[in-house]
Amino acid sequence: MNTSFHSYWHQVPFVRIIFPFILGIGSSMFVEFSYSQAIIMMLLNISMFGGLSLFLKSYLHDWIKGLALNLFIFCFGIALHVSQKDILKPNHFSKHKSQYIEVRIKEPLLERKKSYKALAEVISAIDSMGNRQVCIGNLAIYFQKDSIIVNNIHYGDVLLIKSNYKEASPPQNPYEFNYKRYLAFNNIYHQSYLRVNDLIKTGKSYKNVLFDFSYKAQNYFKEVLNKFVSSKTEVAVSQALLYGYDDDIDADVVKAYSNTGTLHVLAVSGMHVGIIFWIISKLLLFLDKKRWGQLIKAFISLVLLWAYSLLCGFSPSILRATVMFSFMIIGKLCKRDVNIYNTLATSAFVILVFDTNIIANVGFQLSYLAVLGIVTFQKRIYDWYTPKYWITNQIWTITAVSIAAQIATFPIGLLYFHQFPFCFLFSNLIIIPLTTIILFLDIGLMVLSFWDWTASIIGFLSKWLIIITNKIVMLVEDIPYSYINGIHISIAETIMIYLLILYVFFWFIQIKHRYLRYALSLCFTISVYNGYESFVNQTKKSITFYKIPKASAFNIIQNGVSYFYADSVLINDEERFRFHVQQHIWSQGADKIDKRSIEHSYIIHLPDRKLWINRNKLALKDVAKNDIILITQRTFMDFNEISNTPEALFILSSDLSARKRQYFANKLKELNILFVDLNETGAHSIAL
Repeated sequence: MNTSFHSYWHQVPFVRIIFPFILGIGSSMFVEFSYSQAIIMMLLNISMFGGLSLFLKSYLHDWIKGLALNLFIFCFGIALHVSQKDILKPNHFSKHKSQYIEVRIKEPLLERKKSYKALAEVISAIDSMGNRQVCIGNLAIYFQKDSIIVNNIHYGDVLLIKSNYKEASPPQNPYEFNYKRYLAFNNIYHQSYLRVNDLIKTGKSYKNVLFDFSYKAQNYFKEVLNKFVSSKTEVAVSQALLYGYDDDIDADVVKAYSNTGTLHVLAVSGMHVGIIFWIISKLLLFLDKKRWGQLIKAFISLVLLWAYSLLCGFSPSILRATVMFSFMIIGKLCKRDVNIYNTLATSAFVILVFDTNIIANVGFQLSYLAVLGIVTFQKRIYDWYTPKYWITNQIWTITAVSIAAQIATFPIGLLYFHQFPFCFLFSNLIIIPLTTIILFLDIGLMVLSFWDWTASIIGFLSKWLIIITNKIVMLVEDIPYSYINGIHISIAETIMIYLLILYVFFWFIQIKHRYLRYALSLCFTISVYNGYESFVNQTKKSITFYKIPKASAFNIIQNGVSYFYADSVLINDEERFRFHVQQHIWSQGADKIDKRSIEHSYIIHLPDRKLWINRNKLALKDVAKNDIILITQRTFMDFNEISNTPEALFILSSDLSARKRQYFANKLKELNILFVDLNETGAHSIAL
C-alpha cells in the first residue's frame, strides 16, 4: 500500500507543490511581507536545499530535502504575491503628491442604486505645478448618477480627475462585509467618488482588443435578449446563464437560488464549459476520420473554449474550467493518460502564477472544491445503486453529482454564507436540466438572431422556461425547513470539518480503524467547541450600537435572544439589515431575532442600568449612574438644565446630521461628559 501510494504520489507533481504554494500566497495576504524579505527567505531556502542535496545522499534523508523544497515553494508563493501587490511599488500613485490623476477606465460602467461604478488604472499623477509622473495602481471609481456620465464614459477612455481618492474604510460594524479587504485582495487600495465637474475626458482611449471585443459581444447579446426575451428578470437570468453577468438579477431571485442550493447555475462554471465543449465535440465529430483531423479539432476546440472564456470576462470558475479542459485536450492529443487531480492542480498553479489574488475569490474556491468532490466521490456514490432504465440512470447521475459536489463545498458554504440547503437534491434534479435547456435555447437565439421569426419563438420559449424555473425555485424555498441559515462557524471549524470528511472517506475506501478513530476524535472536538460556544452565547448579555448610514439601530443580546431596535425604515429594509447587522447577530448564537421599532420615546430596563431613547425633549434629572442615553436626530436637549455632570454614557447615533452631531459633541466636551460618537468609532458594544 505504501509503495503504491509512493508511486502514485510521484505521478502527481503539481498536487505536491500546489499546497505549499497556496499556503505561501495565503500567508502573504494576511501577514505583511516586503519584497526584499520574501526574496531573502527564498534565497535562504535555495541555499538550504542545495546544501542538503550535497551532504545528504541517503534516501533516508529524502524527507528532509522534501521539506526544504516545500519551504522553497512556500516562500516562492509569498514572493510572487508580494511582487504582484502594486501598493508596495515605488511608482504607485499613492506615493506621489498630486492635484490631478490621469486614469484609464478598465471596464464598462456598472449601475448601482445611487451611482455608477468602474475600475480604473492610474496612468499618471500631476502636481500643482503641472509636473507629470508616470504611475501605476488600480482605483475603484464611483460616478455621480448622471446621464451625461453614463452616456459619455466607456471602456478604455482616459479621464483627468481630481485627486480626491481615499483608502477604503474598514468595516464599521462587527462581522460586516470587509470591503476594504475585498478590494485589497483584488489589488485595489483606494476609491474615489466623482461628480460631473470632477472629471474631464481627454479624448484619448486605450483599449485591449480582446476585452473590447468581449464587452461589445456582451452588449450585443444583451440587445438580442432584450429584443426577443424582453422581460427584465428573465433577461437578467439569461445573461447569467449565457456569459456569467449576474449584476442585473433581482436580489430576491438570487436569495431563492442560494437558499435552494442552485445558485451555481447562475454562475458560468465547469458545467457550462462542459456543455460548450460537448457541443463543439459533436459539431467537429467528422474531423475524427480525417488526416490531421485530431490536431485540427483540438486547435478549433481550444480557440472556441478560450473565446467563450474571454466572452465571460475570464471569471474564476470558467477560467479554471477552460484551463483544465485545455490540458485535457492537449493530453489527449499527445496520447497521454491525464490524471485529473494533477490536471486540476496544474490549472490552479498556472492561474495563480498569473494572478495570486484569485485564490481569495469565493467562486474560484467553490469551483475547484466542487470539481474535486465530483471527481473523488461521484463514482463511488453512483455505484451504490444500479439503475435499470435510462431515465432513472439520468436522475441517479445528477443526484450522485449533486451529493458529491455538496460534500466538498458545504463546509466553505457554511463559512461564507452561513446556510445549508436541505432540499439541494430535489432542486438540482429539476433546475439543472431546465437551465441546461435554457442555455441551449439562448445559444440558439444568438446564432439565429438574424432570423426574426425563429428568434422570436426561441426567445418566447426561453422566457417562459426561465419564469417556470424561477417559480419552482421560489416554491421550493417556501417549503418549511427547506434550508437553515444563521449557522456561524470559524475557519478552524471549517478545517476540522474538511479533515473529518477526509478521514471518513479514507475509512470507507480502506476500512482502517485508525481513520475512524481520527474521525470520532474530530467529531468530539467539534462538539466540545460548539458546546462551549453555545454556553457562552446563552449566558452572554450585551448591547451593541451600530453605525449604519442615516439610521439609528442597536441590538440587545440576552439569554440567547436578540432584541433588535431600529428605525422602521431600516427594519423593513432586509438588504441593509443583512449587510450591516445580521452576521453579527448570528455570531452571537441568537436563536430568535425580535425586531422592534424606535419611532417613539423609550426607557429600556437593562440588567444593571437603563437605556434612554428619547426623540423629544430629554430631561436629565432622572438619569442615574451607568445609564446610557442614545442621542438621535430627533433628540432635543436643553443643556441649561444640567446642574451637575451626569455619570452616564451618551451615544451619538449614526443618523445625526453633521450639524447636530457637531453641536452635541461640542456641548458634551464642554461639560466633560463621557460620550461615544458612532460616526467616529464605528459600532460600540457594552457588556451587561
